[in-house]
Amino acid sequence: MDLISRLRETASDRFAGRERLVIGAIIVVVAALAFMKMGSGDSAERTTDTPKGVDAAVSEVSPTLGGQLTGAEDEMARTTLRTASIAMETLFAEGQGFTGTPASVARIEPNIAWKVGAANPAANEVSVTVGPQNTSYELSATSSSGKTYKYTRDAAGQVMRTCEPACGTW
Repeated sequence: MDLISRLRETASDRFAGRERLVIGAIIVVVAALAFMKMGSGDSAERTTDTPKGVDAAVSEVSPTLGGQLTGAEDEMARTTLRTASIAMETLFAEGQGFTGTPASVARIEPNIAWKVGAANPAANEVSVTVGPQNTSYELSATSSSGKTYKYTRDAAGQVMRTCEPACGTW
């Protein structure tokens, strides 16, 4: 198995595992709160008002669940950028430069929607901007929550991860 295949496999396995973990955690939290809510009150109330207990538990969890979903969306954007950076580094290893047209990086990582120089890429898209002499690049991805994450690699190989609006580094 060559290096490119191993990098692709590793990146896709990590992404799939995190997504399943977040969804599983959300299901467990909702179920636990529903059962806790159904367990309160006297026995007559538990047997006749079970749907109300579940509805009440879900309505109490909704704000928390929304926050967890936003966190999951943000993590998906960051994970997509990490995967995109692996594709860019693979491109560099093959040709000694970041000549990142969408077609060239899509050949390496076809699971990402690549755009060139898009100011605000749509959710689940990665914008690529290559620096002078093809020695640096900037990747950006926008989460469904509206945050734009950036992964920048300069000509010396230094990496900076930032987030806008005003969410710092990641």
